[in-house]
Amino acid sequence: MKKYSIIFCGFILFFNGCCKEKVNPCKNAQATSADFVIEEVLYTNADHPEKNVIIETDLVYCYNLVRFRSKQEFDEYTWIIGSEVIHDKTFTRKNFPFNSQIEVTLIGKRKPNKECFPHDDGIDTVKKTFRTLPNDFEKNYGHTYHGYNTDNPSDTFTIQIAEWSPSWNEWQILSKNFPKGTPKNTHMFSNFSYGGYYWYTKGNIYDLDTYNLEGLFTFSTDRQSLTIKYTYDQALADYISGKRKDYTPASNVTKIFKGTRK
Repeated sequence: MKKYSIIFCGFILFFNGCCKEKVNPCKNAQATSADFVIEEVLYTNADHPEKNVIIETDLVYCYNLVRFRSKQEFDEYTWIIGSEVIHDKTFTRKNFPFNSQIEVTLIGKRKPNKECFPHDDGIDTVKKTFRTLPNDFEKNYGHTYHGYNTDNPSDTFTIQIAEWSPSWNEWQILSKNFPKGTPKNTHMFSNFSYGGYYWYTKGNIYDLDTYNLEGLFTFSTDRQSLTIKYTYDQALADYISGKRKDYTPASNVTKIFKGTRK
């Protein structure tokens, strides 16, 4: 009986070994590609980099920091932007000319994976372009948007983006009635970072008891629609207003506004 048990166990082990899925060494391998990402930097926090607001885009505000980042690791990086040549995996630049199309090239070189990609020579070149906004703030942002928060679509209201300031003789960067009921001029220039398709705002609205407000404005390419995803600390607001006796950090309230240009 013992002899037959050994034979049976050996058969099971042999069967499992034969049926075990073979590991494909090329499953996660990638052919050499110099593809890269163009990102607009809207907000940075040196102490909490996880809170940085950096968004991939092809349209930027010329004074904003723009980051260029290779998707793959290379032994050699050669970036070409204008007359400048850079050899880092990632780099940033700003102060581009208004209303321009900028071409960026990355040439990446590394040891090729011949086992998975026999024809890969380890060298690739990718060119991309991005645009900068024209110096015409009124046409880009001086609009009003009528819409609603997605948690209460029947309660509609209007948000105004920017307004003409006779005293400054220029367009002021602000939003009126965001969140709903916000007093005029609550969000001035110092509270906003704005870019090609995106704005970012951060601060407190004391008149509304809205604290630790953060909002990401996303404009459609034709500026006909606007989405704002924003959060605020309701627990802190209740504590400061006296609605609760102590403050215990809780999850922020999150809302989404969707509007159409009037």
